[in-house]
Amino acid sequence: MSVSRRHAIHWPKSQPNGENEPTSTIVVSSPNGFFVDVRCTKGETLTPEWFFSGHEIIDPHDESVIEFNHEFFDSQYVSNCTADIPADIGTFSDPQDEGERAAGIRVEKGTMVNPVTGILEPYVEKWITADPYSRDLHWIGEDASSGARCVVLQAGTADKMCNVIPGQHIGRIVSYGSWRQGVFWCRDDHLDEESTVGVIRAYNDEVIVKHGAYAGTVFPSWENIRNVTQHGEVLIVGNVKWLVIEYIP
Repeated sequence: MSVSRRHAIHWPKSQPNGENEPTSTIVVSSPNGFFVDVRCTKGETLTPEWFFSGHEIIDPHDESVIEFNHEFFDSQYVSNCTADIPADIGTFSDPQDEGERAAGIRVEKGTMVNPVTGILEPYVEKWITADPYSRDLHWIGEDASSGARCVVLQAGTADKMCNVIPGQHIGRIVSYGSWRQGVFWCRDDHLDEESTVGVIRAYNDEVIVKHGAYAGTVFPSWENIRNVTQHGEVLIVGNVKWLVIEYIP
């Protein structure tokens, strides 16, 4: 359960010059492991290049090993919907560099599909667990409590994107502290990605990223999410029903 900001990434096979951070990447996750990960190219505006949602599975034998399952939704598979989405498994550790440790950086190593090459490659990512009420996403601090209000909403009846039939939709929003991210997909095999998706990243009522044809029409407002009071509550936006599947006051 956190708001995590990526500090850097390195693809050792295809990026020999070392780490960098070409994107604005934030993951908002819940105590039960639901997450929404939105990775945007930097520029005058932030444009999502890859966005996905699923759940975290902690290895029962080694808590430093976490699988980030993307089967619920992964934008890389909108035009080629399949049940065979490769597992994204990372092993977390403290950095060797003392300065990075002091800055709250955690290192994740694993393998996943490189969105640039389309090939499954080893990667090294560096993450900072941010204060969920901080606009600038500074490190939460070594002794700070990670507890914050959390609401997770889900749209559609399918359990994962490969089970969504044409004309139906799927969506998830994770709100933690002041931050929330959401993804939405209405399957239409005749349209391009941007015409079938909605992506949002927001801090309180400030919308920072708004992408796709559905971004402005399907997501509940900050006020509506803030007024949620219980698990099982339903929010209606247009013809989309959002069910509260996790609630931490």
